[in-house]
Amino acid sequence: MSEYVHRHTEEMLPELEQLQRVGLFSSQEIKAIIKKRTAHEYKLVRRMKDKKDFVSYVQYEINLLALIHKRRGRENYFFKKDEIEYAIVSRIHGLFKKMIFRWPHDLKLWMSHAKFCIKWKKKIQLSKLCTNLLQIHGNKPHMWVLAAKWEMECGDSMDKARALFMQAVKLHPDNKKVWWEFFRAELLFAEKLRRRLKLLTSDENVENVEGSEQLLLSGQAAKIAYRHAVGTISDDVTFHAKFMDIVLDFVATSAFATDVLEEVRQDLKEKFPTDPVVHSALAKLHLNPKYDKVNSSKLPKTSPGQDRFDRVFSTFEDAVAEVDTQEMWGEYIDCLLSLCGSQAGSNETLGAADADTKSRILQQALKIILKAHNDEKVSADRYPKIIEFLINQGLLQEAEKLADDVCKVKVDVKLLLKKLQLTMLLAVDDDSYTLKTDSLFKEILKHRKMMSLKQELEFWSTWVQWAIAIDDEEQAKNVATKLCVGCRPEALISMQDIFLKWVAVKRGVLASHQMFKSEMCNLRTPSLQLFQSVLHMLTAIPDVKSKSVQDCFEQALSAHGSNCPDLWLQYIEFCQKNGGSLTSKVGELHWRAMKNLKPDLTERFIASYTLLGVQGHV
Repeated sequence: MSEYVHRHTEEMLPELEQLQRVGLFSSQEIKAIIKKRTAHEYKLVRRMKDKKDFVSYVQYEINLLALIHKRRGRENYFFKKDEIEYAIVSRIHGLFKKMIFRWPHDLKLWMSHAKFCIKWKKKIQLSKLCTNLLQIHGNKPHMWVLAAKWEMECGDSMDKARALFMQAVKLHPDNKKVWWEFFRAELLFAEKLRRRLKLLTSDENVENVEGSEQLLLSGQAAKIAYRHAVGTISDDVTFHAKFMDIVLDFVATSAFATDVLEEVRQDLKEKFPTDPVVHSALAKLHLNPKYDKVNSSKLPKTSPGQDRFDRVFSTFEDAVAEVDTQEMWGEYIDCLLSLCGSQAGSNETLGAADADTKSRILQQALKIILKAHNDEKVSADRYPKIIEFLINQGLLQEAEKLADDVCKVKVDVKLLLKKLQLTMLLAVDDDSYTLKTDSLFKEILKHRKMMSLKQELEFWSTWVQWAIAIDDEEQAKNVATKLCVGCRPEALISMQDIFLKWVAVKRGVLASHQMFKSEMCNLRTPSLQLFQSVLHMLTAIPDVKSKSVQDCFEQALSAHGSNCPDLWLQYIEFCQKNGGSLTSKVGELHWRAMKNLKPDLTERFIASYTLLGVQGHV
């Protein structure tokens, strides 16, 4: 094996001699480089190859290149790059090829090699890398997209990129991302071609170009890609609408993109005339300043800060008149809520008209919400969002009326929880809502079987916090001990923990422990987390009676001693720290733990107990 190492070391000598001759490295540094490279070479010729050895060798060579770059800047010497840097770059390429040959399924190696090629502008190596990558990972659509982008952006070869995209859509015709990126690439190439032509010719009008170039400049290739895409995946409206979002990024800088956008827009209207998503997307076009800038000649000459939103409203009004469904009204409402949430103009500075525009959009949102509600055009799952919006706007009375109307005819847990939040807010300023809040809690309790885990956690925590807020200890106790029977353990832990901590603050830790011992332990076996919380409260107080702590530990061990070695260790540590008569209990606790713990947990307990004993002696 050593002959291979010596041969590779001799091949490095010309570049090392150049480094020393031009004064970038001293003779001692050259010797250190040779020694380090030899050590790496010996690792590579082992019988059992390790990926880490190759990676560390590559990283060393990359660091050496960075050091050479700094030395050149310091010495102001920028010659002999072919003999020095590019010799090292070739060696790194060889190492990457060996790694990829041995571990071809490691995508990180491929990506690292590609980044290295891009950094050193090795277009030929990058193109070969793309070919080899797709031969092995051709079943992954995103690899085709990545390879095509490399060819287009780093290799400056749209022909190769287009060939890769065409092969990708042939192999993966149902993959949406491949079609979207193919379309985007054609738009980018057309825009790049137009800019290049403007720089090379004095004629500003690139439309005078004839032949095949004119087809590319006018975006015909993008149109062809788009037509094939929607022909292959014809029944997916979201896939179709995405093309409009893509081309919108080009309309402000490229005149040809307007024609492409118009074709996509007309296709959407013709193929999906009654789809709410399409009508919503077409209406939201007016929110994009780029779209209005391109179409300014077709629009009335009014204030650009206001007429943009008027056009959105008008388009939506036409849409709900044409498609009078809950989904369509829902899209309209969602758009208005989004505008209000983004302060009605985050994409553009509205200046002095900002406040007026916000007010106008808010009034429009309230008007549409009321109209849709009266006409029963709002779905049940959208009401919580609307009520949340009204709460955020400070319209509590309007939110209450809407929630009351909906809850009379529809039973929805999410809506009831939102109504509960609203009633609690109203109770802050009006004591008459306190009784309403209490009765609403009891009403929601009847539907707890319909709750998800997240909703149940929210409900029980809110209820006990409400009782604490109004200082009703009896109600809080009932919630934490009796009314919660049958709820999920996760919700029970959170709620009871809040209650016990409140009792500890109000009447002391011992009272909290007594409540836990007499009320909660008798109803059902408390969870380990709740025991730990109580123990933490008890041990945090310096003058607390050790008898109370021992009782809590014994209850916890009785319930969870067979599955929790840490609980035994915690008890033993407590006895060691407090000393006195408790020290004699350590041996007894060790014997009990070994007897009660499951066999697979005893080894872990012994190791931790030994470590605890060593730390105690130290």
